[in-house]
Amino acid sequence: MVSCRYCQKKINPDDAIELFDRHYVCSDACRIAYEQTDMYDKDKLLDIAWNLCGKTGDFIRLKSQAEYYHSEYKYKYSGMLYTINYWSNIEGNSWNDAYGLGQIFPQYYEKALKYWHNQQELKKKCRTASSEEIKPKTVTVGVNIANRRANRFKINIEDL
Repeated sequence: MVSCRYCQKKINPDDAIELFDRHYVCSDACRIAYEQTDMYDKDKLLDIAWNLCGKTGDFIRLKSQAEYYHSEYKYKYSGMLYTINYWSNIEGNSWNDAYGLGQIFPQYYEKALKYWHNQQELKKKCRTASSEEIKPKTVTVGVNIANRRANRFKINIEDL
């Protein structure tokens, strides 16, 4: 038997909905409600960190580090979740067990925050751009099959 992460109801693992490793909910209603909580962000953050360290690190240490940054630095778990994704996926860094979450926070939190703000501004510009600002351009490229030189695909960007 496992417990629902939202309502704490005991359920059979075969009937439960598994959100991620060992995190279950009993119904779609509980899943939706649980995904809106701060606890979901914390659990997801710890799950990602645990997977990054290859499930060989010290989980208790990871949890205490996450709670430390949440309480001392006032970082939101959702912000830390975004930062760990930014650190691994955008920056392309790899995990070092010696530092735990300390290799990510606080230095990458501000970088991830700036990156997120830039992404939000770009999304806003795309939503509010007029059709005059977004003009589709058609480019026709001719290729001579007999001519196998590398320069046949050169396109002058200024001509577009």
